[in-house]
Amino acid sequence: MARYRLLLETSSRVPVVALADEQGIVREERLETQRRNARDLVPSIGRMLAELEQKPRDLAGILVGLGPGSYTSLRVGLMTAKTLAYVVGCPLIGVPTMPILALQAGEPRVDVVIDAQKDQIYAQSFDHAQALGELRIVTVADWLAQRDPSVLVTGPGLSKIAAPQLRRTPETAWQPTAASLLAIGTTLTPTDPFTLVPIYLRPSAAEQQWETRGRR
Repeated sequence: MARYRLLLETSSRVPVVALADEQGIVREERLETQRRNARDLVPSIGRMLAELEQKPRDLAGILVGLGPGSYTSLRVGLMTAKTLAYVVGCPLIGVPTMPILALQAGEPRVDVVIDAQKDQIYAQSFDHAQALGELRIVTVADWLAQRDPSVLVTGPGLSKIAAPQLRRTPETAWQPTAASLLAIGTTLTPTDPFTLVPIYLRPSAAEQQWETRGRR
């Protein structure tokens, strides 16, 4: 009987749940909106497994996107993956979202941008899905001033950048796909569920508010 790997990518506005076998993706579902993650994520997993006459204990592994992205959404997806991996005893692999987006851009050299709220973006450059520098948070204006204008740009952060001179991928490539998550994830090694954390370079808005109150 075939065994399947569960794929979860919840960093984006349209989270992805999928199952894959040795040949590739066999089931894929995109949740309607980010706000419905907590309610719909686990039922979606259960429904897809049932369609293939599988149970959670049958999973061969779990691949989960690590972000950066929405703080709450990332933590919902990651906690679901970590809990399930621990309970059923299957391997867990965390996959950074930036190389996922770089892989599906269509060109070897690409800049990836993700919304970091306010006037900032997460930005990182890649060549053949290999990072050329550290992931950073930067203002849109500073990023535009520093980058090579000839390089292709992709990622959901493009939705907040009104710069017609940018070479952009089609909007359909701005969100991470299950196929790209799988392709990157199969090159990585499993991680301890107790130590795996999302990629988020700064505290959440709630944590920042708490810290501000504590200083008063």
